[in-house]
Amino acid sequence: MELTIANFFRTVLPEQGVYVFAYRDGNFYKHTVLNEMTAAIDKAETLFDSSTDNYFALASYAQGYHEVQTTSGVKRKLRTQDNADRLKCLFLDVDVGSDKPYKTTVEALQALKQFCATTKLPAPTVVFSGSGGLHLYWAFDRSITKKEWRLLASRLHTATVTHDFHADPARTKDCASILRIPHTMNYKHGFPVPVLLKHLAEPQPYEFYETLLSGYELSVSKQDDFVSALDPKDFAHIPVLDIPMPSVPTADYPKRSADEVVAQCLQLQDQKGASEPVWRGMLATLRHCEGGYEMSHKLSRQDDRYNKEDTDAKIQQLADKDIAPYTCVFFTQNRPEVCHKCPHQGKIKSPISVPTSRITTVEVADDGDVQKVSTLNDIFGEITTADNAIPSYDTGKYTVDETGCKVLQHAKGSDKTWWETFYPYPVYPIQIVKDRLPNGDIDVRYIFRKHHNKGYDDFQVKGDVLMGQGLGAYLGSVGFLLTAEERKHMAGFMIDLLKDVGSELEETRMSHRLGWDDDMQSFLLGDKLYKTSGTVVEVTPTGTATEYSSQTRAKGDLEVWKQIANVYNHKGLEWGQLSVASAFASPLMPIGSLERAALLFLTGDKGSGKSTALSLAVSVFGNPSRMMINKDDTQLARLAKLGIMSNIAVGFDEMTDLSPKEASELAYQITQGRGKDRMMDGGKGIQHNTTYWSCLPIMSANDSIINALAQHSYDATAQMSRVLEVQATNIAEVYDQAELERCEMLVRKLPQNYGTAGDVYMRWVTANLDTVEEYIYRTEKRVRSVTKLTNTHRFWIYMCTRMLVGVMIANKLGLINYDVDNLFDYMVTVIKENLHRMQHTIIDTSTLLGAFMAEHIGNRIVVTQDVRPKEHPFNPSDAGNDARYVITPLVNGKDLLIRIARKENYVYISRKAIVDWCRDNNIPRDKFFASIEQSAKVIRDTIKTNLGKQTQWQDTSRVECILLKFDTALDDDDEVVIPDDDE
Repeated sequence: MELTIANFFRTVLPEQGVYVFAYRDGNFYKHTVLNEMTAAIDKAETLFDSSTDNYFALASYAQGYHEVQTTSGVKRKLRTQDNADRLKCLFLDVDVGSDKPYKTTVEALQALKQFCATTKLPAPTVVFSGSGGLHLYWAFDRSITKKEWRLLASRLHTATVTHDFHADPARTKDCASILRIPHTMNYKHGFPVPVLLKHLAEPQPYEFYETLLSGYELSVSKQDDFVSALDPKDFAHIPVLDIPMPSVPTADYPKRSADEVVAQCLQLQDQKGASEPVWRGMLATLRHCEGGYEMSHKLSRQDDRYNKEDTDAKIQQLADKDIAPYTCVFFTQNRPEVCHKCPHQGKIKSPISVPTSRITTVEVADDGDVQKVSTLNDIFGEITTADNAIPSYDTGKYTVDETGCKVLQHAKGSDKTWWETFYPYPVYPIQIVKDRLPNGDIDVRYIFRKHHNKGYDDFQVKGDVLMGQGLGAYLGSVGFLLTAEERKHMAGFMIDLLKDVGSELEETRMSHRLGWDDDMQSFLLGDKLYKTSGTVVEVTPTGTATEYSSQTRAKGDLEVWKQIANVYNHKGLEWGQLSVASAFASPLMPIGSLERAALLFLTGDKGSGKSTALSLAVSVFGNPSRMMINKDDTQLARLAKLGIMSNIAVGFDEMTDLSPKEASELAYQITQGRGKDRMMDGGKGIQHNTTYWSCLPIMSANDSIINALAQHSYDATAQMSRVLEVQATNIAEVYDQAELERCEMLVRKLPQNYGTAGDVYMRWVTANLDTVEEYIYRTEKRVRSVTKLTNTHRFWIYMCTRMLVGVMIANKLGLINYDVDNLFDYMVTVIKENLHRMQHTIIDTSTLLGAFMAEHIGNRIVVTQDVRPKEHPFNPSDAGNDARYVITPLVNGKDLLIRIARKENYVYISRKAIVDWCRDNNIPRDKFFASIEQSAKVIRDTIKTNLGKQTQWQDTSRVECILLKFDTALDDDDEVVIPDDDE
């Protein structure tokens, strides 16, 4: 059977009833009730990438949540043995670990094989629990009652005891048990390990198991409670299934670089004078890391007791026993003073799961000396961060240092004084933030740093709050638990400190939008302000930036994001690489250019992967599911979002079926980089636009924006040159099925992993702005040289230059690994394709008059000559009066716009008709009149006439017309009789 969650649930769960799922929230379980098997399967499949431990109940239940009368009152119940209704399998939970009967998964599997051979039980369904243990299921071909199940479960327990097969006895006989859901993650060790379904066995009849287990006495005193209603039968003819046991997974722990782990764990770094258990814990942890053996010896050399042979022997002992990485709890118990300084305390369970530093790592010398170094390439220089050293301040009345905040106290009636601690941790100001409000006022806030036993938090307090009556309540809201006396001291302390050191603090200008400030001295992303001085300051965004700043805070694991980005690192998927490049290009768009923005447009068949590539691009800086603009958003809402995001990549998804007008407005409005000025109500002045942006948005649709623009006007090259359209090839044409499934599993992790690349990227860009500008200058020269583009196509030069520079920087920082030369070649190809398509949409201006005449063929009359001949006088009462004068009559229901006189070759055309046609087709009137001069001779620019004169269409009105003469044989010297305006 295929190892799917659907097949697994249908094998081990009853066919009907109430199903229960659970996840762990701290020390408690939170339950979900589902009423159908399909709903249970659907729910399980949504949990594959969940960041919690997830479980399912083995029984189906008679009812969901219900109230039960107990001795202590009415209680709400769900997953109880009384409520359990039916079951469909027997199950065992086999634990593995250094303090368990089975030290390794291999030992547990060998014991299982021996147990099955002895009892004649078939090989069960096997799930690797993610912590080294096994979950085993012997499924029935039908569900059974709780009474039947208890009989077999008790006998199965007796069999495990009889044959010394070690399983959790409480789990075996508990019909309300829960076990982990296959294909989810086990977070027991502090990092995710997959729960793997390794073998799915065929169900067997209940009576088959009853016969095999009937030889084992019940393990309870009251056997009558478990007597089966069925008589034992001989099922010896049913063979024991000879299915080989599944293999053991090769690794239960994520492979980490020893440098990464040691860089973030002081317990591993410091081995000088360490106790044997701490040293052993270091060896046990690093043996699971790449480069761990060499690192173990280097760190061990810090201690005078180091001996190579003893160290090798200890590492071998740990390997023979397959000892797992040691936990943070172990290190804290053995050397608490070191873990006390760890910023990850309480957030991880083992040093092997420390986060990777995006700024520094370590270099360990052969003698064990540990030095922190920058992780970034020397070409880009070193990223610096704000100095985190705790300062010491003394205002005379208050002091602050590493020991906390103190106030100078005076004894009443004497000169005795002493320093009294009113807060046990240091608190001090680090930044002044000034923000210009929409009404022009300046809002001043102060950022303070508050230390605690797990690190520190930064909080902001407004100037008016600091000097007002609400400071006490505000301090409580940011985590201070103070008495009234302590609150008074804290308020006075903060004010005194600002008086003393306020002028020395770095001043930060805030903006109501994300991205660069007006002077390009800082870049706001999430709750961090990346300054060109090299410092990164934690801030609280205000105004319109508040909502979207929360969506640009880094989440998840940078290494996971890199794997997702690498999905497009494949020949044939360069279009996906351009999507990612647009994100890295966006913060570079306002650097060294007069242009404000451009547009990258992805088109291609449905299902080719455009939306995924779009989400990946947006995820460089923020949440891809919340930062996307779609077709249903109004035009004003789109511009407002662009203005808030400012220099951060924005995605427009599913923009299919754009009308030509919508496409033109989008292309112009987005690439202008600003909203529109508007008149105030009643025409009382101009309401000036304050919405600006400079970025490279990316848009996707199933159809072409070039085609839509071509339909909007006779010459849409101005709009087309602002948009680079890229054809997406289907990702299924590049990867085989197995590779596609792997890619799909990676992409599913995107909603939990975003913003991490943008954090690393902006740290470098802001600290090296001059270098970035130099890169842009050099790259633009290369782009112009290779593409031979002129200033007409400056937007393509502008966007391609910054995409290339963005990719080069991201490559150097290790965020992606795209082939820049190949990507540049691909860009050149895309530009050529866009040029070719653009040339095919341009209309020859000389054909405009002909197009007008053809479109209005039903709006004309053709007469024999301009003035009606005397032999055919005008007689409106004669129905056949026009027969010899009008050659082509007006089409019924059409407006009369054109009069043609055949003898003189005169053509009268309504000027209003010309104006309307040019407007509807977005054709400049000067271009139309230029077309006239190429096709005919203009006799009069303006003449008023009755187009239906002396015919049945004659009326009392005169129309302003242009008078032309179509006659290719006419020379300039020929005499032309020019009619006057009709009287």
